[in-house]
Amino acid sequence: MSEGRVVRPRRRGETLRGAILDAAWVELREHAWSGFSIERVAERAGTGKAAIYKRWPNKATLVREASARKAVRSGSEWVSTGSLREDLIAHLDSSARFLAGPFGESIRGLVSEPTLQRGEELGDHGLNGPTVGIVAAIVTRAREEGSLGPRQPEPSVLHLGNALVDYHYLLSGRAPTLDLVTEIVDAIWLPALRAACHS
Repeated sequence: MSEGRVVRPRRRGETLRGAILDAAWVELREHAWSGFSIERVAERAGTGKAAIYKRWPNKATLVREASARKAVRSGSEWVSTGSLREDLIAHLDSSARFLAGPFGESIRGLVSEPTLQRGEELGDHGLNGPTVGIVAAIVTRAREEGSLGPRQPEPSVLHLGNALVDYHYLLSGRAPTLDLVTEIVDAIWLPALRAACHS
């Protein structure tokens, strides 16, 4: 073995998977969708391209999972303000700011990606994603405190605010401002939640 050579321990299973997804997110953040390179991801993760293609058949599936994983981590950082309206605004504004970064860039690239079937672009960012879980927790707390009615809304209603933010971003290429987020909550989302909880 030559002197000065750094030998990395060989990683397998979930350890390697996590390293690849972390490397993919860094690659996306630094080079965006258009400049994303599987070769650089492999180099960052300390593995070969074959190990990546064994798990993800193409760039689109890798970026989708790396983005969804980052969304889950960001969503887990949510902290309640103690007010239903303010919680919804804070959550939605945080989602909008997240879209303004690499996650939004990946969504715009994935929408035009022919290797994915329609409806797969957002990965776990949709009705089964972390945002619905966060909103469900907000709504549950509000129901327990008497701020909402007794019924738990359907996932489609819980996801309504985020769906509108995503739609605005996909159409305009820009994340909604705090003023627009507040308007979505006050004019559409909060009334829909109140109606669903009392139906």
